[in-house]
Amino acid sequence: MLQSIIASHSQIHTAPETSFFSRIIPRLGVEYSNPEKMVDLRAIELVREDFSTMTGIELPSDFAGDDADISVRNLFERLMAYFNRDGKPIWVEKTTLHAKNLHVIKRFYPEARIVNVIRDPVACVGSMSVIRPISFSDLRIRYITSLYELSRLWNDCVSMSMEFPCKDQVMHVSYEGLVESPKETVRNICGFLKIQFEPDMLESFHHAAKNIFSEAGCPWQKKNLSRGVSSASIYKWRARLGPAKTWLIQRYTLRLATSLGYYQENMNSSRLLLLLAYAKDQVIRLVSATRIEILVRKTFVRVIT
Repeated sequence: MLQSIIASHSQIHTAPETSFFSRIIPRLGVEYSNPEKMVDLRAIELVREDFSTMTGIELPSDFAGDDADISVRNLFERLMAYFNRDGKPIWVEKTTLHAKNLHVIKRFYPEARIVNVIRDPVACVGSMSVIRPISFSDLRIRYITSLYELSRLWNDCVSMSMEFPCKDQVMHVSYEGLVESPKETVRNICGFLKIQFEPDMLESFHHAAKNIFSEAGCPWQKKNLSRGVSSASIYKWRARLGPAKTWLIQRYTLRLATSLGYYQENMNSSRLLLLLAYAKDQVIRLVSATRIEILVRKTFVRVIT
């Protein structure tokens, strides 16, 4: 949602999640964390394949241009430029896992401004826990994932972004503050980004979302096509998850969540039910750790193709 709001600014464009720094560079090799490293056709094709896999959007074979030699930074910028249909001068990129790759991003863009959205872990983990693969061959997401794993992801992304040494380049934004006071929050973000606040950003962001949305590839993003900002999502997950799952997520994220001021409820459920919920989640965690699900599905994909 915030990506769409910022991208609705008259000077800013965006693209679907590129996963460039969290997936592409690690797959190419550590030497590609050097922005001046030259890439070959293999790297360009990898970007095309990975982008299609992660977003459901196909890039043309010539998206990177006709140059024989381009750098890793050039490759990333041409990927972003492909979605810049209006010739806007500034881009904003959003990939959740890039919160863990800020040191690499700074190597590419030393002056980059980073807006880090932090959401109540119960709502965040609850939202992630219901996302399912769009098909059996969709290997981006697992069917079997424990609340422990998702909570650890929240802990890692939040803590690593908060520990980034260049504090003046990072603005931490509360999701709850954004939806409860959108105008004030977006105005502050614009000040941080050194751009002029435009009131239309809060009215037209659902149009900007169409450029980064693939209903076939990422149906869970569909809600961003709705007009307006609603605070109804703040507490819905606590009711939807139930007391046992809420308690588990709170326990897994306790130290960091309380330091950020998130309210930790006292559960009224019996200790036995909470213990059983914990035991069940740990079993799921162990099964997930074997990666047997991914191996079975990869085998299935190879057989049918």
